[in-house]
Amino acid sequence: MKRFILLAIALVGCKWTDFDDLSDQTWVRSQDKPSIGSTDYAISITGASTGTDGGTLAVVSTDAPTLSTIHYDAKGTDKVGGSPAKLGQFFIASLGEKPILVNDGMGNVALVEKAVDNNQIAIVSGPADAPNSANVAGPPPDAATYGGSKLYIAATSAVATAPNFFIDDGTMNMPMCALVESDNTTLLSTAAIAADTANNRLWVWTKAGKVFSYPLDTLCASATASAAYTPATAFSPGTGAHISLVTGGGKTWGVFAAHADKATNGVVMVLDLSAAQAADPNGTAEQLAVDGLLSSTVATFDTMTYVVLGIPSKQVNSTQAGQVEIHPFDPTTGALDAMSMETLNDAQPENGQLFGRDVTTMQYNGKTILVVAASNEVFAYYRTSVYPTDTRNPPPSP
Repeated sequence: MKRFILLAIALVGCKWTDFDDLSDQTWVRSQDKPSIGSTDYAISITGASTGTDGGTLAVVSTDAPTLSTIHYDAKGTDKVGGSPAKLGQFFIASLGEKPILVNDGMGNVALVEKAVDNNQIAIVSGPADAPNSANVAGPPPDAATYGGSKLYIAATSAVATAPNFFIDDGTMNMPMCALVESDNTTLLSTAAIAADTANNRLWVWTKAGKVFSYPLDTLCASATASAAYTPATAFSPGTGAHISLVTGGGKTWGVFAAHADKATNGVVMVLDLSAAQAADPNGTAEQLAVDGLLSSTVATFDTMTYVVLGIPSKQVNSTQAGQVEIHPFDPTTGALDAMSMETLNDAQPENGQLFGRDVTTMQYNGKTILVVAASNEVFAYYRTSVYPTDTRNPPPSP
């Protein structure tokens, strides 16, 4: 049964409670696992539209692997896309622990995975409802990011002469190269990447916890890495590491978030990338320890910026259901508030729900809203305390 849920949370002086099947009173829309041929729905999600009239979410599921969509109309009703892409037809037989799913902010998405042939990378990209595919020779991918219309893909190669970096400009013309660290010999072992097109830099967070940058315009031509920038506290990021770029105060900040490799302890680090670009090897970072951290994003709601953290193992009312924390972030100073302004979880938490196993934002009716993935369920937030105006058009009557 379709559920409409209000989470119990203090908001504007009143206490919200649960409402079932009362669509005119909901501000959270829950989509349960549809019949799309997958048994584990929504292991990765990302926004997939400009959202001027409603919004669209891309959803990756597994067993068997699919790429599907949820369409939200302007009034808030959702509908699962009618033709989920069976990823087997794109030579993807299985998905990694945390599938690499990114968007370009212009309605296109990209899923990057190892192909059936272990010597191939499968790229499924374009509009989420009608993606194209391409394969390129290379080791299993570790990270991907969009920079404008270009898709950048990093992998880990054990062979010095083998390519470990790929660029897809959408024309199937895919330059590839072997990117090395600043010693000019050590191949990158990548945890996360981010493309800063405004400052012509590609940022790389390695599995050893180092940060490098490369000039975007000479990648795979004559790109040279900056000197290693190592935060004061060593940390080796694990699967699902993420870099978000934020500008403010005349600077570019990098919000680096991950759980530790082969461990559950997590960290969020804020780096002044202007200092990092200047190759300060002893640079310090503001850090926040987050046990159980698995997903993250940075979002601006009502002109204020927040770091959103998904902690799917978090205890809620003595139930290991998972929770999402929303932390204020000041882009003029790079200050990250250790206290969350708001926490979100299902109003009826269930053990093993994995609420927060992925978080993303979606453009919806021209506004940015938060979307959270749980085990076989997706929650779209039309309203929270950090954006208290209902984003549906028109909003339902009180």
